[in-house]
Amino acid sequence: MKPWLYLLFTFFILSACTYRAGSEYEIQIEANDFMVAVEENQMNESSLGFIQATTNRGIISYSIVDQTPFNALEIDSLSGELRVANERLFDFEKQESITATVLLKNQYRELEIAATIDLIDLDEGPDGRLITIWKGEKQFFQKQPNTDPNLEENQDRITDNIWISRGINGGHIYNVRQETQMTRAISPKDTEWAEGQIEEINSLEFKPFRDAVGVPQNVVNNTYVLHLISEDIYMEVTFFSWSQGKIGEFSYERSTP
Repeated sequence: MKPWLYLLFTFFILSACTYRAGSEYEIQIEANDFMVAVEENQMNESSLGFIQATTNRGIISYSIVDQTPFNALEIDSLSGELRVANERLFDFEKQESITATVLLKNQYRELEIAATIDLIDLDEGPDGRLITIWKGEKQFFQKQPNTDPNLEENQDRITDNIWISRGINGGHIYNVRQETQMTRAISPKDTEWAEGQIEEINSLEFKPFRDAVGVPQNVVNNTYVLHLISEDIYMEVTFFSWSQGKIGEFSYERSTP
């Protein structure tokens, strides 16, 4: 074969094998932005999920270009798994979401996507521990005058451990489940109270009922946060009536699960 024919033949072969832009031979990366919602207080190394991406040939490598707040996230360069890098930053009270820009790369092809991790606020008590707060619909309860506190219909059975009622021999409310009568310093037993609303829980000072309310008849139209101590449940209670004269009537509404 003549040299010039050989060169021409080689040119045609190379041209046929060249990857043309927009053709099936060009490296392509497809990926969607990453979005997930997780509870706050995640632990270090906890998995947040995987970047979902595909390529028509070769493999994709993953890296984080930037993130807010800094050093909150890390990513596996081969699998695209996002993980918690600094658990202290997964605090809803500090930021409600964590964002990052993730770079996907396959040889000369690059693609940037956004990653957003929304934090779900958990209920935390005054000391920072996780607690249960009842935020459901309000439930009304009234103990009628001159009725027996030992009968179920005259008790607000909040849980299996807390049955609130009031005697007809004077005094304030008590926990029929755990007490046979009202004791000024501790009743209702296994509860503590603070004047205020549930949104203020971290700034409230909880005390036994009598210490929290002062004069019991003054509870009318006031709102308190009730803490069921053993079960560690908090709820809001608003009083509507409080009888005098040893007839044992009172009424309130409280939040439910």
